[in-house]
Amino acid sequence: MAKKKWKPESLMTPHLKNPEWYEKTIKEPIFQTSTYGFNSAEEGEQFFKRVYGGKELNSGNKTRLIYSRFSFPNLISLESKFPLLDNGEDSAFFNTGMAAISTMFMALLKPGDLILKSEPMYGGSDHFIKDFLKKWGVDYLSFNPDHTQTQILSRIRKRSKTGIALGYIETPCNPTNDLIDIEMVSKVCKALSSKKRQIPLVVDNTFLGPIGQKPLDQGADLSVYSASKYIGGHGDLVAGAVSGKEGLVSKVKALRYSLGNMAEPNTAWMLNRSLETLTLRMQKQFSNAEAIAGFLKRSKAIKSIKYPGLSGELSKKEKVIYNKQCLGPGAMIGFEVNGGKEKAFKFLNNLELIRLAVSLGGTESNAQHPWTMSHSNVPIKDRKKWGISPSFIRLSVGVENAEDLVQDLQNSLKKSGIA
Repeated sequence: MAKKKWKPESLMTPHLKNPEWYEKTIKEPIFQTSTYGFNSAEEGEQFFKRVYGGKELNSGNKTRLIYSRFSFPNLISLESKFPLLDNGEDSAFFNTGMAAISTMFMALLKPGDLILKSEPMYGGSDHFIKDFLKKWGVDYLSFNPDHTQTQILSRIRKRSKTGIALGYIETPCNPTNDLIDIEMVSKVCKALSSKKRQIPLVVDNTFLGPIGQKPLDQGADLSVYSASKYIGGHGDLVAGAVSGKEGLVSKVKALRYSLGNMAEPNTAWMLNRSLETLTLRMQKQFSNAEAIAGFLKRSKAIKSIKYPGLSGELSKKEKVIYNKQCLGPGAMIGFEVNGGKEKAFKFLNNLELIRLAVSLGGTESNAQHPWTMSHSNVPIKDRKKWGISPSFIRLSVGVENAEDLVQDLQNSLKKSGIA
C-alpha cells in the first residue's frame, strides 16, 4: 500500500528533520545557544572545508550543528517546512525582508550585469536596485505591466548585446495591485538563456504569499518574501525568505554564512509557530478583503479601486493572468478617495479599528498613505506613472470581523466629509 502523501498544512506541526533533537516535545523548544562541540578534530576539519568551499553544510539527512551563524535546529526546521507550502526545493530565512532580497541580488549578480525589473515596485527594493546596485556596477531595465513578451525582448536587445543576468518582478505590485504575467517573463528569461548561462527569474511574492500564489509553478526560479508579513503574520517579528531551486538557494545561503544575516533562534521559532496557522489566517483575510472590496466598490466616496478579487475592475489581460497564476484574491486593497491628500489624511486619521501603519499581512488591519509614506522615496514622476496619487490609500486586511471593518471604513468616510 502506497504511503499517504499529506497536504502541506498538515506537515507544519511535526518535526520533519532530525526529530531526535526534540525528544518527545510536541512543540519544538528554542535552541538559544551560539555554539556546538565537534566530536573530533577531523570532523571540524571537514566541516570548515565545506564552509569555506562555498558548499552546503548538510550531508544526507543529517545536519552537523557547529555554530548558530551556520545553522541551528529552529532554522533547519523552518527551512525544511516552508518549501512544502511554496513548492520549492529549499529555502533560506533572514533577519529582514530586505536582507533576503539584497543577499539574493549580491549572490547572483556581479558588476557589469543588467537586471530586468518590473514596475511599480516596493520602494525599498526599487531604491536598492536603482541606488546601491547601480553604484556597485549593476544596471537595470524597467518594464511595466502593459508590455508584451516581444516588447520586453526588443527593449533588452536594444539596450545590451549580452542581455540580462536576472529577471526580478513583483506581482501583485506594491501598492497598486497590478498583475505581472510570471510565465511570460519566465519565457523572456529562457529566450535569453543558453546551455552555459541560465537567466533566473525571481518573484517577490509578499503580497499574495505562498497560499495565494506559487510563482515556482509558473516558471520562476526563486520566490522572495518579507516574512514579517503573512508568513510571520502577527506583527511581532521581522524576517525575510528566499525559496526555490536548490542550486540557487545554496548560492544565497553561502553568502548568508559570510554576511551573518540569517533569522536568529527566537525569530525562527516564531516563524515555525506561524506556519501552522498560515493557511487559516490567509483564507480569513482573503474573505474579509472580498467583503471590504465589495463595499468600497459600491461607495460613491471612492474614486477608484484596485483589487484582484474584483474581476470587473481588471483589464482583459489581467483577468487572464489572475485566472492562470493566482490561487486567491489576496488581502491587499488599493483605492483612491475623492478629495486628494487632505481628504485621504482625514480618512486615515478617523479610522478607529483599522490601524494607521505601513506594514501589511498581519492579523490586524492597517492602512497607510503610499504617496507620503512607503513610496515617498520614489520620484514623483514615477509615482504618477505608476498610479500612486495623493488620494491613494493602501489597506491591508486582517482577521477581525468583516462587518466591523466595513463599519469602520464607512464611519471614517462619513466623519471625513467624503461620503
